[in-house]
Amino acid sequence: MQLLEEGFLPEASPATAPTAFVSGRPWRRMLQRAVEDGQGRNWTAWYYLGLLNYAEEDFSAAQEAWERSLEHTWTPWALRNLGMLAWECGRLDEAAAALERASDSMPSHLPLAIECGRCLLAADRPQAWLTHLERLPASFRQLGRIRLLEAQAALAVGELGRVARFFDDRVVVPDLREGDHALSDLWFGYCAEQQAARAGVTADAALHSAVRKSQPVPQEYDFRLAGDR
Repeated sequence: MQLLEEGFLPEASPATAPTAFVSGRPWRRMLQRAVEDGQGRNWTAWYYLGLLNYAEEDFSAAQEAWERSLEHTWTPWALRNLGMLAWECGRLDEAAAALERASDSMPSHLPLAIECGRCLLAADRPQAWLTHLERLPASFRQLGRIRLLEAQAALAVGELGRVARFFDDRVVVPDLREGDHALSDLWFGYCAEQQAARAGVTADAALHSAVRKSQPVPQEYDFRLAGDR
């Protein structure tokens, strides 16, 4: 209402995660005028302008707006968006660095932690995620999604005992959706690495293929669609 009636967006507290937004070109034009006029030039306005630019698939303008938001006031929220944009563009090292810093600055914010974990794994930095876990609140480390990310990283670095604890504890990941392969892939990878360790060999593609035929996924871990099996 303040943007509509007074022509600028009020500045929010950097310590509070931004709320939802509406998109659309009329709103984008209003917000653009607000930052150009100067009175409405604050980190919040630049942040939301970046979101509206992104919604219009104007990615270079979105990046510029989030960078301007950071220049005005450093926040993990604008940095997170820059990291996610870098991830979408395939710049994984840049994305991982941004998301890790954003999560470190706001360790009590669970969505930032989850995005950080996913990005570090995508960037092939599993050990960095296992180290980052130690800086998160203890309550987070017991959550299903965080436990899954920990197990995925542990598998990547060969810490099979940590993966075994995930399955032994029968961890529930409540936000998994139908068609998600995360648990089934973790199961097959764990079984393959177990067999390889017992035989003193490397888990190659042939072993992974054989495991998929001989080690069915327990029902509670199988979110694959019928065609994926």
